[in-house]
Amino acid sequence: MYLGVGDLGGMRSSINNKKLKSYVIWSAMLDRCYSEASKRNYPSYEGCTVCEEWLFYPTFLEWLTDNYKEGFHLDKDLKILGSKTYSPDSCSFIPAEINSLTISCKASRGDLPQGVAMLKPSGLYSSRVSEYGKKVNIGCFKCKDDAFKAYKERKLTHIIKVANSSFARGDICEQVFNNLINWEIKNDK
Repeated sequence: MYLGVGDLGGMRSSINNKKLKSYVIWSAMLDRCYSEASKRNYPSYEGCTVCEEWLFYPTFLEWLTDNYKEGFHLDKDLKILGSKTYSPDSCSFIPAEINSLTISCKASRGDLPQGVAMLKPSGLYSSRVSEYGKKVNIGCFKCKDDAFKAYKERKLTHIIKVANSSFARGDICEQVFNNLINWEIKNDK
């Protein structure tokens, strides 16, 4: 029993003292949902669960064998927007770039809108977006709403560009593609 919920079903979790990649993915999924320490460190996983069938490692392994993509991330909330459940219907493997596109970092930005920071000496608001792992400065604005508007336009353009490229390569399924193309960025301060 792993974390009081997961059942290995008599299967091995390691070979020659090295954890199997499939076990690492399965146990990390369970950690995100059922480990108190994980939920403290990553509050966005509060309320997340794993479907009953995937609590049984051999069943998860069967799905994983058919769907795993090397170097991609297991995602539960882009195929079915906002899903809090890891399941065969809601999960897919997506590139790291796609996985990071929709993170809002609400906890670290305080009361400011997504993509906006205050420049204390000047009282201006700066707007930045992350593109391909690099921070891109969009500009400085007198009003935080103007800074957010500039961020939103640039971010949505980037999301669509990455979604088109990933879909063209076959890296994401049609459901994830459609959800990204129609992505909404809200001023959730």
